[in-house]
Amino acid sequence: MIGGLLLMLVGGLVAVTSVFQAYTAAQASAQVERLSPLTVASLADTRPEQTVLIEGHISPSTPIQFQHFVAYIRESKANSGGRPPKRSHRHSVSTVLMELSKS
Repeated sequence: MIGGLLLMLVGGLVAVTSVFQAYTAAQASAQVERLSPLTVASLADTRPEQTVLIEGHISPSTPIQFQHFVAYIRESKANSGGRPPKRSHRHSVSTVLMELSKS
């Protein structure tokens, strides 16, 4: 009985987490859909920290950080000797050069 209750509790937690992640992704998607792509000229007039949409491709001169990625965040958990897991974070976000058209 306790095992079934625990299973239901874990299942409910997974369901709530999944719904929250889907909601967050939908919000981010809606934010992007509301943006209009900026031209190179109008990009110069934006303020720092402003969310913008640009169309272009990553310049070949941008260094690869890991496999085929130019930026990444990697998380891992390590367990040792019955102790709580340690979280390890590794990230690399360097300057990403974009090639944009002038139109």
